[in-house]
Amino acid sequence: MRELRGAQLFLERIEAAGATVVAIAKDAPARLAAFAEAEGIRFRLLSDPTLTFARELGVVHAGADPHDRSDLARPAALLFGADGALRATRLSGNWRDRQDGDALVALAAEAAGAR
Repeated sequence: MRELRGAQLFLERIEAAGATVVAIAKDAPARLAAFAEAEGIRFRLLSDPTLTFARELGVVHAGADPHDRSDLARPAALLFGADGALRATRLSGNWRDRQDGDALVALAAEAAGAR
């Protein structure tokens, strides 16, 4: 969950650009809540254990989990403006390509320019 830590480190800069960060993960809600508490994550973490939303986005990497060959979602960043409108997206090529904080700040700046 390295990219979530990066997003938290850059959260003030992302929000200053007028964007809102929401993360969606395959993990169960209780695991996400424990992670957020332990890491001081202040943005919303949503659970998609069946990858329903990931499938709608077209970001499922079939059979990619090295442990059990289950499907994983490719990391994706979706930034929304204060009005709730989707402002910018960044989709990774595969599940190993993680978003970093600098990339999220750049995406937030792009989102701010899309107003």
